[in-house]
Amino acid sequence: MIPLKYNIGNLKARRVSTLMTILGIGVVIAVMISMMALKNGVHSAVVSSGSKDNLMVMREGAAAELSSWVSKDAFRIIRAMPGLAKDGSGAPMISPELVIIFKIPKKDDPKGSNVLVRGVTPMAFTMRPYVKVIEGRMFRPGVNEVIVARRIRDRFINTGLGDSFKFGSQTYNVVGVFDAQGTAFDSEMWCDDGFLGQARKRDAYSSVIVRPVDRPAFESIKAGIKNDNRLKLEVTSEYQYYDDQTTGLAGIVILVAIVTFFMTIGAILGTMNTMFSAIASRGRELATMRALGFKRRTILLSVIICGVGAGMLLPPSSLGDPSGEDTWLQPVPDGHSGSMKMTMGGVEHEMLMPGMLTDAQLAQLDAARGATFDRLFLTFMIQHHRGAVSMVKELFNTYGAAQNETVFKFASDVNVDQATEIARMEKMLAALPPG
Repeated sequence: MIPLKYNIGNLKARRVSTLMTILGIGVVIAVMISMMALKNGVHSAVVSSGSKDNLMVMREGAAAELSSWVSKDAFRIIRAMPGLAKDGSGAPMISPELVIIFKIPKKDDPKGSNVLVRGVTPMAFTMRPYVKVIEGRMFRPGVNEVIVARRIRDRFINTGLGDSFKFGSQTYNVVGVFDAQGTAFDSEMWCDDGFLGQARKRDAYSSVIVRPVDRPAFESIKAGIKNDNRLKLEVTSEYQYYDDQTTGLAGIVILVAIVTFFMTIGAILGTMNTMFSAIASRGRELATMRALGFKRRTILLSVIICGVGAGMLLPPSSLGDPSGEDTWLQPVPDGHSGSMKMTMGGVEHEMLMPGMLTDAQLAQLDAARGATFDRLFLTFMIQHHRGAVSMVKELFNTYGAAQNETVFKFASDVNVDQATEIARMEKMLAALPPG
């Protein structure tokens, strides 16, 4: 194996290419994370608004609360159904809600933007305990008081605690700020349902939220509402309703996915180009390692380790030698991949180049005498010379290697000289008497 010290030294010596590699990898990861974060963020914010324990009752065919209409008579019928859960005071857990859109000026856009205003009863807070007033106080029933989500307060004009804003002919006073734990309600205003309906001349609700006491009651109430011809209402779980709302964002998600796909491809190609340039500039170095006897797969593993190391590095300021010296070729500690230890004349030798004799071949040569020795000697010398020729071929077949004129001339001379010697020894071997 190539020691890790070499990989670490290589990363330090090539500060610029290492930084470019880290940047390329970082761009790819950032793009992918952005895509997944957008998708998961939208889904989590919307879906987490609903509970699997609650039923959502709306008009038949209504895709959203804004287009739904549930009469107060229907609400009273549902409220009287058996199987509804009760709160601590014994009141049935059913929340009638009225949803209307207000257009309010934004801090960065005086023309304004739409805001959902939800008219609720105190039961809405019991059924959604994660909605909490964090500043000011709760609105009072029957008056023009609202509480706003923290995000609304930060983005819209005159929505801070103690402010007032006007919509239509009615003025609304902001008496509190609430937090809904990252759900869809964090983009709404809440007020008393009775006052909102009176101010906007709405004598019905948009939806009714129902909490059954258990699963059998869940199915019983659901079937009772659907099968009651007086109501003509549609029932689904609150969780399923908010999950279905994400389908309206499918176009945006697809558009973002397409843009992100091409951005990701571009980032990957950029990273590949950076890595290719980094490897191409190391042609001589890698050829030297091959000449020292390291196997291809060992060198490939070392390059991969360098790439992985670059992706895992901490702040780039920790990289490099301040002196700026080109120290890429680090001393290699004892122990080399692919080495062969051979004993000759009582001395142990460590050989790394192709064509070197094994212990068995050396023992065979040492025991031979006469013509047998001559034949083995020539055979093994041809093997040795062919090893040198194969090293030169590997050098020339390596992209970016032997670019230096002196190295190229030397390698060419070795190739010619060794080939000439091989041909000469083959003739001598052929001329020897049969052994």
